[in-house]
Amino acid sequence: MPFVRLNRDTLADSEINFFPTKRTLEYRSKQLRFSISDSKLKAVYYRAPTFLRELGNQNLTLNEKLVVSQWATFCRALSVFEKAKWINWPAATYLAEIKPYQLSMAEKIGFKIPNTIITNNQTAAKKIKSKTIAVKSLDTIVVSGKNKTGFFYTTEFKKTELSKFAMQKTPVIIQSFLKEKIDIRVTVVGKKIFSVKILCDGFGVEGDWRLKKANLRYIPFDLPNDIKRKCFALTKRLGLVFGAIDFVLVKGKYYFLEINPTGEWSWLLDTAKLPIDSAIIRELTL
Repeated sequence: MPFVRLNRDTLADSEINFFPTKRTLEYRSKQLRFSISDSKLKAVYYRAPTFLRELGNQNLTLNEKLVVSQWATFCRALSVFEKAKWINWPAATYLAEIKPYQLSMAEKIGFKIPNTIITNNQTAAKKIKSKTIAVKSLDTIVVSGKNKTGFFYTTEFKKTELSKFAMQKTPVIIQSFLKEKIDIRVTVVGKKIFSVKILCDGFGVEGDWRLKKANLRYIPFDLPNDIKRKCFALTKRLGLVFGAIDFVLVKGKYYFLEINPTGEWSWLLDTAKLPIDSAIIRELTL
């Protein structure tokens, strides 16, 4: 089927005329020229629309920061093409990315949620009913400056160590730290669902498995029907066609951690032989 790819990194090298009330987009570059209208556009795959938020980039000039921000806004403005099938609809994507909101919706669906508090209060954080806690950022960000870059992974703390953490500076998500767990990645695409267990040398990974680079294996398996049903119910509740959901399995119980409406999936094509790409294509061409 005919398709067009808009590369956000090269948009500034193109000539674009966008008519929001007519819902028409005209595009021209050295290699390509096309026009899209709301009546003819069938589907949109909105890939990585959030530009993985980056704070404090010292390498950009004020003008360059302005350019990046305005092209990001332009991409969001394409939501005027509301007749098309979106994976995923921008408004639903941005709402579903709010971690406290998705936790609330998951709890309403019936998922088990680790004991959770969002706070900048050291005393309140100690009310979590476990000796060890998991500290997470409220949003996914990259912080850079002075030739250093930082990404906020889930971090394990003992309650007695909280005084070492600059609690009052920023709110964080604090949850019970679940030990002896197996991490589960579930990818929902329409009515299809794919699930893997993430193991290291045959065992579950303690802490954030993303910090483990070697000896990880992704083992496909079939979820219990009740968990499948709730996964579909959650994506529907959030208005998503696609969602990457993280669980931990502890003593036979599934605990919901988060859902990412723009989650990565290509790494599962080779490592677990999951045909997620084909499922996305089917959804776009239905």
